[in-house]
Amino acid sequence: MSEKHDCGLMLSSLVEYIDGTLREEVCREIERHLRDCENCRVVVNTLRKTIEIYQVTAEPDTLPADVRQRLFYRLELPNEPTETNSALAHQPGSLCPHCHQARLDYDGTLTLRCPACGYAEGGGCT
Repeated sequence: MSEKHDCGLMLSSLVEYIDGTLREEVCREIERHLRDCENCRVVVNTLRKTIEIYQVTAEPDTLPADVRQRLFYRLELPNEPTETNSALAHQPGSLCPHCHQARLDYDGTLTLRCPACGYAEGGGCT
């Protein structure tokens, strides 16, 4: 294999290599290439250091409780309990407090809405 081809293989597989998710034989080929190619070693070491710096200095992202609740609901994930689990008076799936005929669900504008009577709660930008 030519050095240029090896560099292309290494660069195309860089993320998987750093993550440790490459097949073992491809990993060995890349490691062999890295022993002989200073430019690729610099690329790999720079990426590793960048990831390390980001992990150390990045502040955790936090979602407002009502946004998190809507996201978990839409993804059909169990909602993790928090102190302020909901800014809304009712939860998705609750019986409509107005008509008591249907269950509340989120519409496309992030508003809890009753499909039977049109009762709406929440919505707006968060």
